Amino acid sequence: MKTSMKMNEEKAKSRNHQKKKWKEQFKEKCINEENYNIENKKKKVNEGK
Repeated sequence: MKTSMKMNEEKAKSRNHQKKKWKEQFKEKCINEENYNIENKKKKVNEGK
C-alpha cells in the first residue's frame, strides 16, 4: 500500500514540474509574440510614411 502512495506522489511531482515548464515556455512564447507584433506595427507605421 505504501509503495503505491509513494509512486502516486512521484507522478504528481513530475506532472507539476511538467506543468511549470509548459507555463514558462508559454510565457516566453507570449512575450516573443508581443515583441514580434510591436516590431511589425513599427514597420507598418514606417512604411506608411
